[in-house]
Amino acid sequence: SGEKTEYSFLLEPGTCYWVVGCGEPAKVKELYLYIWGPDNNRITESKPESPNVTLGHCPMAPGMFKVQAKVGEGKGAYKVGLFAKALKK
Repeated sequence: SGEKTEYSFLLEPGTCYWVVGCGEPAKVKELYLYIWGPDNNRITESKPESPNVTLGHCPMAPGMFKVQAKVGEGKGAYKVGLFAKALKK
């Protein structure tokens, strides 16, 4: 446990973003996600007791945001994806 990876993304207001992570079955018991804002303060986190995790954020201002995936329990590979949906005007 404790393996982690960080990603940086330019996020824009008017769009909501979802980060989805999946850990290797039977190896990664818990996978956590965190989002930090451009000011390097943590905005939100998701720490389920599961290898599958989702986390959403709709920024109010543009900037470079950091997403961190971390294995909370177990050991193995994991994948993370970022999905976006523009809000209707």
